Amino acid sequence: MAYGSQTAAACYTDRKRFIRFLCGSAETLLGGDEEMSDERDKAFRGWAKLLNPDELRTNLVRASIFLTAYEFLRQALIEHLEGFFSDGWDVNGPILGEDYRCKVLSLHQMPFFASAIWFRNSGALSDDDLGRLREIREHRNFVAHHIPEILGSVEAEVRPDLLRAIADIVRKIDIWWIREVEIPTNPDLDSTAPDETDLDATFSMRMAVLDLLLQVADGNEETLRQLYEQFTKRGVVH
Repeated sequence: MAYGSQTAAACYTDRKRFIRFLCGSAETLLGGDEEMSDERDKAFRGWAKLLNPDELRTNLVRASIFLTAYEFLRQALIEHLEGFFSDGWDVNGPILGEDYRCKVLSLHQMPFFASAIWFRNSGALSDDDLGRLREIREHRNFVAHHIPEILGSVEAEVRPDLLRAIADIVRKIDIWWIREVEIPTNPDLDSTAPDETDLDATFSMRMAVLDLLLQVADGNEETLRQLYEQFTKRGVVH
């Protein structure tokens, strides 16, 4: 939907007048022809997409969840390595020195992809995962800068396959980190290597929240509501 061509709608502050404006736009789009042209059909369906309250709400939720999930992914990729290779901490976070620059940042000019390549080289991710990460980042930029199109164009959608890919890649990174870094370096944990069954039952808090977000994006709020009810019963939420 080309919102720029509909600037006259901004003048209709009265709800009834605005509704009449939209109805008039619909009639113009239909034009009395038995069949609409492709462009007019797309425009008409774009308005229908925007004006459907359920669809509008769903698309807003999916867009916000995708952007949030991307931030979880970015954290998983970058913050693990920043903490591991840091020379200490100050009020601004980890102090990153030559070790981090040589072993991570030298792999790519962007920390996001440099970290991804480091994890690929370490066996946590595959080449296919790197290709998926490029798709995810491109789609993240599209979602972040094209919300109006996602809400009112039939040619723009949040891709659910990439949302699931984010969760899969985050799981790979966090499980690998737990197995290869946290368990071997934590003196409070048993040094015995966990078997795959143990790892299948292991999850990070980031993975747990992402799983809830994916359920909400799919329209399933049952688990979230059950958890909220448990919190309220225990007096955690008033």
